[in-house]
Order: sequence, then C-alpha cells, then structure tokens
Amino acid sequence: MGGPDDTSAHGPAGFGPAGFEAAGFGAELRRLRGERGLSLTALAQRIHYSKGYLSKIENGGKPPTPDLARRCDEELLAGGALARLVPEVPPARTPEPDDPRNAVCPYPGLAAFRPQDARWFFGRERATAQLLEQLAGRIGGGPLAVIAPSGAGKSSLLRAGLVPALERGALPVAGSRGWPVVVCTPTPNPVKELLRCVTEALGTGLDVTPEELSEQPGRLAEILRPVLGAARLVLLVDQFEETFTLCADEAERHAFVSVLCSVSRAATGGGEPPAVVVLGMRADFCGRCLEHEELAAVFTHGLFALGPMTAAELREAVVRPAERAGLALEPGLVELLLRDLEVRGASRGTAAGALPLLSHALLVTWQQRSGRTLTVTGYETTGGIHGAIARSAEEVFGRLRPAEQDLARRILVRLVHVGDGDVESRRRADRDPLLAQLPDRRAAEATLDAFVRARLLTVDRDAVEITHEALLRAWPRLRGWIDNDRAGLLTHQQLAQAAGEWVRERRDPGLLHRGNRLAVAREWAEQTDGRAELGPHEVEFLDASLAEERGRRTAARRQATVQRRLLVTLAALLVVAVLAGSLAFQQRSRAFDERLVAQSQEMAVRSGALATGQPEASILLAAAAYRTAPTTEARGALLSTQSQYFAGRLRGHTGPVNAVAFSPDGRLLASASSDGTVRLWSVADHRTVAALTGNGAPVRSVAFSPDGRLLASASTDGTVRLWGVADHRAAGTLTGHSGGVRAVAFAPDGATLASGGADGTVRLWDVAGRRLLTTLTGHTDQVLSVAFAPDGKTLASGSADRTIRLWDVAGRQPLTTLTGHSDEVLSVAFAPDGRTLASGSADRTVRLWDVAGQRPLATLTGHNDDINAVAFSRDGSAVISTSGDGTAKLWDTATHRVTATLAGHTDYVLSIAVGPGNLLATAGFDQSVVLWDLGRSALTTRPFAELWQSAFSPDGQLLASAGADRTVKLWDV
Repeated sequence: MGGPDDTSAHGPAGFGPAGFEAAGFGAELRRLRGERGLSLTALAQRIHYSKGYLSKIENGGKPPTPDLARRCDEELLAGGALARLVPEVPPARTPEPDDPRNAVCPYPGLAAFRPQDARWFFGRERATAQLLEQLAGRIGGGPLAVIAPSGAGKSSLLRAGLVPALERGALPVAGSRGWPVVVCTPTPNPVKELLRCVTEALGTGLDVTPEELSEQPGRLAEILRPVLGAARLVLLVDQFEETFTLCADEAERHAFVSVLCSVSRAATGGGEPPAVVVLGMRADFCGRCLEHEELAAVFTHGLFALGPMTAAELREAVVRPAERAGLALEPGLVELLLRDLEVRGASRGTAAGALPLLSHALLVTWQQRSGRTLTVTGYETTGGIHGAIARSAEEVFGRLRPAEQDLARRILVRLVHVGDGDVESRRRADRDPLLAQLPDRRAAEATLDAFVRARLLTVDRDAVEITHEALLRAWPRLRGWIDNDRAGLLTHQQLAQAAGEWVRERRDPGLLHRGNRLAVAREWAEQTDGRAELGPHEVEFLDASLAEERGRRTAARRQATVQRRLLVTLAALLVVAVLAGSLAFQQRSRAFDERLVAQSQEMAVRSGALATGQPEASILLAAAAYRTAPTTEARGALLSTQSQYFAGRLRGHTGPVNAVAFSPDGRLLASASSDGTVRLWSVADHRTVAALTGNGAPVRSVAFSPDGRLLASASTDGTVRLWGVADHRAAGTLTGHSGGVRAVAFAPDGATLASGGADGTVRLWDVAGRRLLTTLTGHTDQVLSVAFAPDGKTLASGSADRTIRLWDVAGRQPLTTLTGHSDEVLSVAFAPDGRTLASGSADRTVRLWDVAGQRPLATLTGHNDDINAVAFSRDGSAVISTSGDGTAKLWDTATHRVTATLAGHTDYVLSIAVGPGNLLATAGFDQSVVLWDLGRSALTTRPFAELWQSAFSPDGQLLASAGADRTVKLWDV
C-alpha cells in the first residue's frame, strides 16, 4: 500500500515481474543507439515520443510499450530484438457483471465534460467561482473571454462548471436563476449557427435571417429584448477560435463578432443588454482577436485566464469521480498519475495540454479495471499518460483492414485544419459530404464508426470532428501523416476552400487558380496521387484551372513565336552592326552611313513585326526608319503601312470592350464595356463625347434607334437601359429578364426593341411606352444575339443551345429553327436585302443561310478561334467576322473567299460595326476600339475576282484592270 516509490506496490523501480525485461530493454536501447550514433533527442524526433519519456525508459523509470518498442526497432534496425524484450499486453479485463455501478465510467476521455456530466466534474470549483464573480461584474460591458492553452479544460469549465452553476442560480445577480443558457460553437457559418442555437434555446422563431443579421448586427439585440423581458440570455461560445480557422468569409467573421458585442453591451440610451456572452478560446489565437477593434476592449477589461490545475485539484479530479461512481483506486495509482504528469509539490500546476491525456488514460484504465478497482497494472498496460491515446488509436487502426486503414487516414486528415507554420487544429466537417468524397462509402462508414466508438471522433448531428486536439499531438501515426504531408494537406485545404468559393460564385473564371498556386496544386495532384483525395467540386475546379492555363499558354506560345522571330532578325542586324563597327576605323564616313542604314533596316523590320496588333506603332516606326535612311526596307515598310486599313484607335475604357455601334448618321460611335460604362465617340476627331454610367454590371450590347435619338444598352445586371443621345441622360430602364441581358436591337421603324438574355428568352418592348410587349420562348439556353430583318417583319436570335430561331414579329410566334452549328451561336446579322442571314459560332465557322428557303448556303472557315460577331457591308457584297484569334476577316458573299484580314487588336476581337462609306469599327478584349477605312488603300472589285493585269494612264490619274471575270474596270485613283 506504499506510494509510487514503494517497489512492492508496482512502483516504477521494479515494474513487478516485468522489471527485468524493462531494465534489459533500457540497456539494449542505449547500446543500439550508441552503435548507430543517434542521440536521444534525434531518436525522440524520429519516433514522435518525448525525450524525457525515452530517458525514463532507458534509466528503468518507466516500462516500454509495444508501440514504442516497434518504432525503436524500425528506426535502429534492430530486427525485432527490442520488441522481443517487451511482453505482450494482456487482453482487457471486463468488469464484474453483477455490480451495475461498474458500467458507469466517470471519466469522459478526450471529450469535454458536458452539462449532464457535472456530477463527475471536480477540481475546478475555485475557477468556477472566480468565473462567476468576474462574469457578474462584466454584465453590460461586452463579452468575457476565457483564455487558456489547448487541453487546459476550457470547454469542460464552461459546460460542466459554469452552465450547472448558472442553472443553480450561483451567479451573484438578482433573478439570474431562470436565465436561459445557450452553448454553441462557431462552425464555418457562425452567424447561421448562432441563430439556430438561440432559436432552439428560446423555443420561438426569430424574425431575422443570417443575411439580414450580417448586414445589421444590432438587430438581434432589438429582437431579444421584448422576447426575454427582464431576463437575460447567457450565450457561451465555445471554441471561439473556429471563427478564424473554419469561417472563410471575412465579412461574416466581422458580422459574428459585431453581433456578440452588440447583444452583450448596454444600449446607447442606457438600456440593459439582452445577453451575457462568454467566449472560450485557445490562447494562441489571441493575436487574431486583436485584429478586430471590438474585441480589443475584451482583452483589456474582460479577460479570464484559466490557469493550470494544482496537484490538489488534480487529485480531486481523479479521486472524487471514482468515489461517486463507487470505484476504488489502487494505492499508488494517483501518485503514479501525478508523477507521470510531472507534477511536483502541492501548488505546481500541470503542463499545457495534459488534462485530455489524463482523462483518456483514466478512461482506458477504467476499461482495464479489476472488479471495482482501477489498478496500477491496468494503467501501465494502457501505455500511461503519454501512451494511452496512441495505444487506443493504434488498437482501433490495427483492427481495420488495409483498405479501411487508408480510408481512416483520408478521413482523419480531412478533419485537421493546417495553419501557417506548425499550427494545426481540428475542424468540423459535414458527415455526408465527407463520406461522399471517399471511394467506398459503406467501408468509410464502418471506419468512422470504429473511431467514434473509441471516443476518438465525435458525431454531433450531421457533423464529425476529432474529439480533442490532443489526438493530433499524442498519436504518432496521425502526427506522422500530418508532418509527412503538411504541404500536401495545406495545398488540398486551400484547393478545397478555393473550389467552394468558386462554386458559390457560380464558377467565376476569375476565381480559378493560376500561376504558382496552380503549379503547386497540379504537382501535388500528379506526383502524390492527390486526385484520389479530391472531391467532385475540387476535381472540377482543378480541371477548369488547368484548361484555362492551357489557353493562356497557347496565347503565350503564339506571342513567343513572334518574339523569337523578332529576336532572330535583331540578332542578324546586330551582326551587321558589329561588322560595320569593325570597319569604322578605316572608313568613318562610310561606317556612319552604314550605321544609319542598319538602324533604318532594324526599324523597318520591327515595323513589320508590329503591323499585326499595333498598326499605329508600326506606322510611326516605319516613318522613323525612312527618316533615318531611305533604304529599300524602310521604303517597303512605309509603303506597307500606307496600304493598311487602320484609321485610328479609341482608348478610355478600363475593361474589355464588348460591343460597338454607329449612329444612323455616322457621326457618333457607341462602345459598351465590362467596366460598366457606355462611351460615345466623335467619329470625326476620335474624342470622347460622353461617358454613360449607371449600369451596375458589365455592358454586353448597344444599339442606336433608327432616328438616332435613343441608345439602348444591355447589361448583365438584367436590365436594358435607354439613353438620350442628345442630352446623354437616362431615358428609361426595361426590366423583366431573370438573368443578364446579352443583346439588344431596334426594329427598323424604331417602335420596337428586342432583347436576348441569359434566361433563354427573347423579349419585345414598346419603346415609346417603355413596356414589355411579349416574351418569345423556345431556346433552351441563353440568347446571345438578336437582329431584325431590314423589313422589320422577321427577328433572328442566336443562342448557346447551338440554334438560330426566326420569329414572326407581328404574329409574335416562331417561324423556324436553323441548325448546323456544333457550338454556341454568338452572333447573327441580316444582309441589307434581307434574303441572307449570317451567323457566327464558337465552332469557329461563319454560316450563310437562305432566309426564304430556310436552308444553309455556305460555311466559311478560316478563323482559329470563336467567331464573336458578324456583320454585312452596307452594299451586302461582303460579310465581316471578328474572332478570338485577334483578327477580323472580310468575306466576299459571292465567292465566299477572304478578301482582307484586319489585325489591330492584341487580344480577342469581340464586336464589329459597319459605319458610313467604307468605315468599320471593331471592339476588343484589349480595352480598345479600332477604326478601319476599307477605301483608303485598296481598290477592291465586287464581287471579288482575280485580277490578271493592270496599267496606269500616262497622266497617272486612271488605272485600268483586267480580271478573271472577263471585265475591264477603270479606277479613278
């Protein structure tokens, strides 16, 4: 019946019958470690046991466990020599069935004490009393924060100490005995969870939604005051650190903090607060709280620091629950527990994180009890304070089949939140989505249940979480999974968060991974079989990111090809310049001239390279080259620039320009952009006349009324806005589409406006009355383009459902459906005579259709990207198409051949507009509008025909041409 130093009472000096094996194990471990040249510190780091624990084993102060022996065997290459020195652990003893009290375990293990466990909760009476006193003084001043390291007993103090005390009326405030108490944790959606818990506690609905409460944090206090009357609500927010680890929405996090502060502080007019708020939080998250101004005051006036338990309190926590449960503790067990906790003296406290280890060790010792007695042998069999959790987890893991063990790893690492540095914490996950991501749901459920039965995992409603963070540190196998793949876990965690936000934002391409983040995610998925770890949304998100990256790389390769060619040319010119320099000593004058020639040639080459995409820069560089030296190359470059159709570039938008339109008189040009503005430009001097603002989202389409008085703009905010062209003011807003509006067009008489939207409908509007006339339905996907026939009787619409529909405007009914495109139809346009319809599609083709016969006439191919827009020239002899390949092409309608290619944008060309005379305007993703004059530099026959010969008149005023169409034409040059 001696203490822990009495060798006759299972003390550590002898270990009973196992003493010789333990002494031999320590000596053999020391010998093998010396032979391998491995220090005790290094060995401890490799096998994930503490250095102090190993030192006690080597010196005979502690018995070795089978798990430790196996790990040392593997690390020291001992071939099983160490494992053979450790006796097999006897099977667990079962309690005597005839004593019903033996079925009650007063120790919760890794789980925190709950309010219903208050009868077993001892050792924190002094802390509970202090907390009640401080809470009473804090009422009306805001939240009270209970701060302590992980494993110090915060949750147990709040749930099994504070809650029962409040229910007993121990709070020194009059009338507090009947106050309702709510206990909650933040979860990933803290505002929503707070409302749910408060509603359940009060038993009545609250007239506020989580979204409304996020916008108006003070609303909850206003609702609670009449509901509670003279009472107050006691709100205990346990594990407050989840606000920072699980909630990814910064706005919701701030709203949650604001709600807690508003309900616990006195009103501005002096009214009493409707609630008392207590926050339980890990001490290592204090810095995150200081990021919120409202919580800074809590750390000044409302902080309760929970200290470690003293030896006397620990003895109470061990002995008194056993006494109440009718259990006996073998003499020496309590002293052995305190010694393993490294508690020395009556006033010295436990180390941080030790309480869960103690509670779990007591739980498994209870499972190994002999009758009604918890024994030293049973305690040592479990692995003691430092080995009990690992042993329990290993036993559960070892009973699983290999496939289930892999499922266990995948489940457990998903329940760990990996932070920056070496910080990790448990995270709550929804049970069904967690199991749905695993290949064998039935086996996964069995694996999950095995850990739940061992109290290592906790299932609460539909959520799963690790019972206590002590498991993250005490189980070497889990610790190894985390440490060995910390970067992978962090990558997966970031990928999952990004995928979730991407899905919430309706798969916004702007949220996709790119650059280094995508490279890290792809490398992790490919090299570590990470794809098997991903859920459906995560796989979809990664594939979408990779697809977008491939598109960017393709564009980069095109640009690199041009740059390489330029570099080769510059390198050749550099050689010429070096050779010219070597002759400079003998022929200085000649060398100077040659240098100018080389410079002129170099600029001429660069001018040619810039002709595609930057024609204005090409023109300036060619002129500079010719001024430098009138070389053949410079003259050729200058003549080449003069043969271009480029007539000017309009800049001013800060986003992609999605659409352009000329006014009927040709004096104005309207441009619509993703920056939410519509700009009016003077065609004559290229200056901005007005910037029309008011759209709350990107503007996708614009159109002038036939009389030029109104301008219509379509926006992704679901509206069509009308503007006065003369006064630049809003003239009306047409609403009705349930999604973004992608296209607008005025009827030739100006009385009707057509709009096509993402809701798959075409709507006709009365322009004068600003009202909806009818809704044309039939498309199965969003409508991307609309166009009226010149007679106004027919309307064409192109859709993402790959079809073109013709509608009878007067009868407001469908005429026919044209099919043939293999991808989205992005644009439609009628010829001036109304007999032909042109369509452009994401299948990279332009199709011409016979409107009367409702049949295809021709398919025009030549672009290598989506056809974003089509239009007919004013005389109908040409079709103009713009594409994502950065060009616009002119097609002869008779021969279906390309007659010209316009390259003036550095990115996608999104729209085309035909102006007066030979003027065109194109809009691009490069945030600019380019003007083209088709009559400035070329004489083109209509219809297109091959020219065989040409000759000038003697005075140079006329040009005669003979063509393959057997005609001779005279041109006034």
